[in-house]
Amino acid sequence: MIDDIESFEYKKIKKSDGLSWDITPLMIEKFKQKMKVNPSFINVFMPDRNLTKPFKYEVKFRTTGERNIIMEIIGQTGSGKSIVAITISLNIMNKPIIADDIAFTTDELLKRSMAIGKNHTLIQDEQINQLGIGSQRESFEQQTLEDTTRKFGLNIIFCSPTSRNHSTAHYQLEVICINKKKRITKLGLMSDGQQYLGYIILKVVPESNKLWKEYNKRKDEFIKTILNRQTKRLSVDEMSLELKKHKQYKYCKKKGDYVVVASKMFPTLTTQELSMIVDNLILLNRMKEEDGDYLSEE
Repeated sequence: MIDDIESFEYKKIKKSDGLSWDITPLMIEKFKQKMKVNPSFINVFMPDRNLTKPFKYEVKFRTTGERNIIMEIIGQTGSGKSIVAITISLNIMNKPIIADDIAFTTDELLKRSMAIGKNHTLIQDEQINQLGIGSQRESFEQQTLEDTTRKFGLNIIFCSPTSRNHSTAHYQLEVICINKKKRITKLGLMSDGQQYLGYIILKVVPESNKLWKEYNKRKDEFIKTILNRQTKRLSVDEMSLELKKHKQYKYCKKKGDYVVVASKMFPTLTTQELSMIVDNLILLNRMKEEDGDYLSEE
C-alpha cells in the first residue's frame, strides 16, 4: 500500500471511470495529505475498488422487509450531500420518502419518527445550531433514536460537514468530487468511519425533481426562521430573569433546583450554559438587593 501511495499519479484522477471530474489543484493537495494520514484513502481512486453495484445491492437488501440501514454522508458545505441523500432514498432504498421526511434538527427527526410507521426512510440535513453552543438533550435523543431504529424498521441518512460518529451507522459516505455537467458524484465508502473500502459513483436527481424542489423550499424557510430567531435571541441577563416567571421558581431552594427549572425553559442549552444562567441570576438578585435595580448603571 505504501509503495502505491508514493508512486501514485495524482494527475490521472481528473479523468477516471470514463469521466472528467471537477478537481482543482488545491483538491489534489488535500487528497495527498489525506492519503498520508490514512493510506486506505487510495482505494477511492483505484479502478478495481468501484463498489457501486454491491453498495446498491446491500442498500436494497437492508431496506427490504424488517431490516433497516443507517447511513452518514459527509462533505464540505455545498458539496452536494443533500442531493446524494435524496437520490439514494428515492432510487436505491425500498422505503417511501416525502418532503416531510427530511428534518433540519434532531427534534424534527424525533417528532417525524414517532408520527410514521415501520419501513420508512428519514433524512437529517446539516443541523444548524438554534440556541447556545450545543445541545446535550438533542445529542442524547439522537443516540436514543439511532439505538431504536432497528426495532421500528426506520432508515436514517445523516448529512454533516464532518463525521458525528454515529455509532450504529452501517456505512459512511464522503463526497470526493463531482462532474457538474453530467450531475454525477463520486463518494468514498467506509464501513467503520476509518478505513476506505472503495468508492461509488452516483448520478443524482435533476434540479427539476419534485422532492428536490420541495426540499430547497423547506430549507429556505427553515434558514429564514433561524435567522429571525438569531436576531431575537435573548441575552444572558434576559434568560436569567425569564426563570423567575416559571411556576416552579418560587420552590427553588438551592442552585441545583434553579438549574432544573432552567433546563425546562431552555432545553437546548448545555449544562455549562444552564449553570452560567443560574449564576448570573444569583448575581442579578444581589444587584437588586443592593442597588434596587437589576440593571442599574454603575
